[in-house]
Amino acid sequence: MDSKHQYKGNFLYPPRIEYRLQPSSLDRFDNNQYIAQPKLDGSSTSVAISKTSFVAKERHNRFFARPPKFDFFSLYRGSGYMCLAGEYLNKSKKDETNKPLIGFCIWDILAFDGKILIGSTIKERNELINKLYPTTFSKSISGINYICGTETPGVYKVASYEFDFKNIFNKITKVDLVEGIVLKRKSGKLEMMTREQNNTGWSVKIRKATLNYKF
Repeated sequence: MDSKHQYKGNFLYPPRIEYRLQPSSLDRFDNNQYIAQPKLDGSSTSVAISKTSFVAKERHNRFFARPPKFDFFSLYRGSGYMCLAGEYLNKSKKDETNKPLIGFCIWDILAFDGKILIGSTIKERNELINKLYPTTFSKSISGINYICGTETPGVYKVASYEFDFKNIFNKITKVDLVEGIVLKRKSGKLEMMTREQNNTGWSVKIRKATLNYKF
């Protein structure tokens, strides 16, 4: 991933999933053109990190009313500024063992080695995340991983799937923490992140029905 866009720690709006579909639509996307990832019920977060500082903000470019107590310095890799997009797990949602899970779960990397990763694909960025944060264990239900632990306690990364979306959706959404599934087009490329409306054209979300959300 060669990027000419320099990054100096400014806020980058994380990719936003604007479009919604029903679970019955999942088979249409199971065509080798999409990657699916769990959608976790937390707070979407963009965090800029350097050797000496970090700034974590929620997706609207606002500071959290209750700032995360997490040590984001433990996530720093490379040189210069980097920027991670992830889910701050701050809603006491429960994992597959029915216990609240608190931490930070990475689902994208937006800048690395002082460069914004404009033009990179989700596959390329997934590979970079896996290289920087190797999996040490996985949390799973019915034999399907939904998040992966890393060598840093409290830091996770979402699992990725390339086929069998409906079956995976039906199983992982039994977990309280999992809100649904996100489909990301493999050929979709990262655009500039200067406003919330950027990067909405290559992803779609499918949520499970709850008391507060019905199809």
